[in-house]
Amino acid sequence: MRILIAGLAIMLATSAGTAQPKPVTLWVTLGDSDQLVEVDAYTFKEIRRITTDPRPHGLAASADGAKIYIGSDRTGNFQVIDARTGTIGGQIALGKDPNQMTLTKDGRFAYVPMRGENAVAIVELNPLRLVKKIPMNEGPHDAYTSADGTRVYVGAQYGNAVAVFDPATQSLLHQIPTSDGVRPLEPAENGRIIYTALSNLIGFVLVDPDSRSVVRRVELAQLPDGVPKPYLNTYTHALQLVKNDSELWVTDCVNDLIRIVSTRDLKEIAQIRVGKFPHWFTVRPDGQVLFVSLWDSHAVAAIDIASRKVLTNIQFPRGSGPKRILVAPKVTN
Repeated sequence: MRILIAGLAIMLATSAGTAQPKPVTLWVTLGDSDQLVEVDAYTFKEIRRITTDPRPHGLAASADGAKIYIGSDRTGNFQVIDARTGTIGGQIALGKDPNQMTLTKDGRFAYVPMRGENAVAIVELNPLRLVKKIPMNEGPHDAYTSADGTRVYVGAQYGNAVAVFDPATQSLLHQIPTSDGVRPLEPAENGRIIYTALSNLIGFVLVDPDSRSVVRRVELAQLPDGVPKPYLNTYTHALQLVKNDSELWVTDCVNDLIRIVSTRDLKEIAQIRVGKFPHWFTVRPDGQVLFVSLWDSHAVAAIDIASRKVLTNIQFPRGSGPKRILVAPKVTN
């Protein structure tokens, strides 16, 4: 009996050790082109390209990865892509300059910042229709859903605020003022803090959604003397929590760095040199690899989170402008 149990234990251990990774795929918008690219998230090889409207900016995916959602800041269209066939399965016109969207936790609605209209569009996904637009401060830029699904946060790039929406009532609750334009956000898993990038800041501020206030500012570096300001005063354009929210990875678009900050004491603990203008983060579900788009280097870097080493750069044509990226479940025919 002991031999049988021992043999079974070895078999289970071997099975666990050789378990195949969860099938996921990396989606990359070529934001200065009209292409959505699928890349193998493990081999880092390009799989296929799908033609979309020009200048895809917003990007999201259904929970099962079967549908990819795109917003074009050139045409103002919201497009639904069938991931199995690579075809446009639906499309509606939203308006002027849609930006980075988020989906509600139940997957039924998309909240799409309309930067050119100072409003957020609420889109029902099935059937596909525009529900309404809710006005907010100037320059709605990026949208995020809280981990518990009870809130949607949208930054005002020119209106100096974090707008807080209630998905249950599809309404704007309030706006939390900031000292400068709000760029990307990163809500903590526990919901107590929203790490918030601002224009003209290499670093971030901490926004407390309960007190509706900025509680701390973390400046990691300053613009070097003689260096011109970056595009649209974009000093930091992406934030990503990793390792169970113990580290915050921060893009430094001035110095082409990723700065790693311990969330325990908010001290910088490491730097990673990357290509030009690090733009957007996404993380593989196994927590081992982080991807960052490099807008002005026309590439996406794959970085090993544990060693903090760049594994490879996935290169795209010059002028294609990889921007928004996303890891989603891989669908098969």
